[in-house]
Amino acid sequence: MKNLVFFYTTLLLFLVWMSACGGGETKTEDIDYNNPEIVIEQNDAKPAQKDQVTSILDESGSEVIHIEINPTETIIKYNRGQDMLNGRSKSADKSKYYNQKGDLVAEVKYKDDAFKLRDSNSNLLWKVKIKEGKIKISDNEEGESAFEIKQNETGKFKVKLGEEQLTEAKLKDGFVTVTGKGIYRLKAKENHPAYAVLSLGNLEETHRMIIVAELLKKI
Repeated sequence: MKNLVFFYTTLLLFLVWMSACGGGETKTEDIDYNNPEIVIEQNDAKPAQKDQVTSILDESGSEVIHIEINPTETIIKYNRGQDMLNGRSKSADKSKYYNQKGDLVAEVKYKDDAFKLRDSNSNLLWKVKIKEGKIKISDNEEGESAFEIKQNETGKFKVKLGEEQLTEAKLKDGFVTVTGKGIYRLKAKENHPAYAVLSLGNLEETHRMIIVAELLKKI
């Protein structure tokens, strides 16, 4: 008798509990596990990469060159903002640069360890080779008589043509100073070989600006 009372008491409590939980049904979301379009929210997703912006100053602190780089476009404002180049990625291995009038002025062809700067007719202007801790910039395919950029033991990037030193970029107190034919300064946490190209007056200004931007992108 006691066992029977215990049984019915337990059954009654169980029915009351099931009623409170929604009539005894265990309800779940209707998920089709064969559907590939299931969206999973991740709170630890990495933020989108920010555009790269480089502001280059003269000795007095006025901005003379402004470079903005994003995955599809490179904007270069130089000559204190009076001139502008717009580089657009046409494919994974090529970009084309246009002036403010929309005229094609140059194109860049990429390789794993190099890129070539060509004119609007695809004739070679400069070949930039990045290899073995140095950068060589030459106006020929063979790399002869090339400008050479190399970092020394103190962290400076020096540019030489043969045995002649032309310019250098050094980092001190949060600023990189580039000396050569002209002096440039920019706020930076670390030095970069592209900065050393800034004062290379041997290069036509448009070509020099493009090479600086492309080195910032590639290294």
